[in-house]
Amino acid sequence: MIARFDLSGRRLTRRQGLALTALTSGLLLFILSGSSSQAPTAFAQGNSDSGNNPKRPSPDIILIQVDDMDELSLRFMPSLKRAFENQRGAVKLTNFWIANPKCCPSRAATLTGLYSSTNGLYYNAEDEPYMVNHGGTGGFRFLGWEERSLARHLKTHTDYQTFHIGKYLNRYEDETPRGYVPPFWDHWFGLLGNATEYFYNFEVSDNGTIISHGSDIIDYSTTVFGQNARSTIRATSNLRKKGGYHQPYFMHLNFTAPHVPSTAHPDDADLFPDLRAPRTPSFGEPDSSDKPQWLRNRNWTGSHILQVDRLYRRAAQSLAAVDREIQALADTLLAEDLLSNTIIVFLSDNGLMFGDHRLRTKGCPYNRASRVPLLIFDPRLLTPPRTERTLGSNVDLAPTILDWAGLDLPARKTLGFDGISLRTIIENPDASLERTEIFSEAWTPEPGQSQTCDQSQNPRGPCPVPKYTMLVTNIEGVTWKYIQYKNIFEDTELYNLRTDPDELQNAIHDAPPSFVAKLNERLEAFRDRPKRR
Repeated sequence: MIARFDLSGRRLTRRQGLALTALTSGLLLFILSGSSSQAPTAFAQGNSDSGNNPKRPSPDIILIQVDDMDELSLRFMPSLKRAFENQRGAVKLTNFWIANPKCCPSRAATLTGLYSSTNGLYYNAEDEPYMVNHGGTGGFRFLGWEERSLARHLKTHTDYQTFHIGKYLNRYEDETPRGYVPPFWDHWFGLLGNATEYFYNFEVSDNGTIISHGSDIIDYSTTVFGQNARSTIRATSNLRKKGGYHQPYFMHLNFTAPHVPSTAHPDDADLFPDLRAPRTPSFGEPDSSDKPQWLRNRNWTGSHILQVDRLYRRAAQSLAAVDREIQALADTLLAEDLLSNTIIVFLSDNGLMFGDHRLRTKGCPYNRASRVPLLIFDPRLLTPPRTERTLGSNVDLAPTILDWAGLDLPARKTLGFDGISLRTIIENPDASLERTEIFSEAWTPEPGQSQTCDQSQNPRGPCPVPKYTMLVTNIEGVTWKYIQYKNIFEDTELYNLRTDPDELQNAIHDAPPSFVAKLNERLEAFRDRPKRR
């Protein structure tokens, strides 16, 4: 038996919990199957009254984040995928990059609107000498970013309520007092657990009260987080109905799926029995002679391939429950008559390499790890669903959310973001941004890994990803990626992503020296820029 509570803190019995699950999962379908001639979807009903309405209150905003989902795995979420292909107000950004493609630094960039070299968060943890105060929840607190996060800006500069549900930053479970509630969050339902406790046998801090979950089907973390999100929305809706006052909210809903080692919901454990990791042109890349030293000559055997296929299949299975929970969330918004004024944003904190360039990792500059789709549904818009190729980064999310919340550009500028608001290109298909470049950076070695590529220091395995800085820029309609590594080899890479989307041919030695010099100049300017701390 587990301890489960509703939003008021009342303990629920197992039978009540199952009844709650049945109630929420039985609401209207998020996406109805079949042709466009059938009944409209929940999303379509949500934007049926879209248009310029001067009396419309400020929108509710829900940011849904998954963990380590690569850009090719959206196909395992059919409801979400169809919604963003078929509904007005749906925009998919396909040229969207992660500022630091690793869990904690990526999430820190989202919450601060700042690159790692600005906010100082490079790692998942802070318990090694060379990483002290530069990783994990402890580093985020030590450097004062909880006092300067998106939640604080929303509470200080707008009238928004703030809700956090699910995974926070790494090592949150190690902080004292255990289960503490970070400042500026009105509702807190935070996961206490490491990667082995992401799906079962974990604890959560429910506004400071520790609740334990076991290994029963109703303890599955995706279900638990989804139920809490829906309960919070219903409670907020009830307060509005009773009080007659619309106070908008921002919800940050964080699922742990499909982080490896992934665990599927029992209903999904037999899905995709023959699924293999995508055999992209870069899968098991046979010729890595053009790649930097740390990537060359990695072992790639049949056992490696079997392991990658197994991990990928389990990750895909775990996304099925996320798809259902997002569906149920939209059903709840529709039932509460809230969907037509709720902006929904979906992304992953980073991607993951499943055999591309012989890698099974994140925290590296290649596309499968550092680029993710950003999906935005704004039912207030009349525009048809579309794909947007403008460059974007997760450092843009905080200023975009504040823009939606009503904070004007002069006020946002005072907050010193590295990112910019994407609202203009989301709302206007003909708009463009003056910015033509974004950056990504990582100090990747974790505890026990050498920061060099000296094989005498790495006798048991290949070199780790060195520290790097990456520039992605659009030049005359072509997206270029330029990477500099800071290790003993000072390797560089250059890719034309239009002609070489799989990054098979490092063009650094073929490009004109003057072109490379200009890219290098831009990277140096980024590294040497004044940094706000």
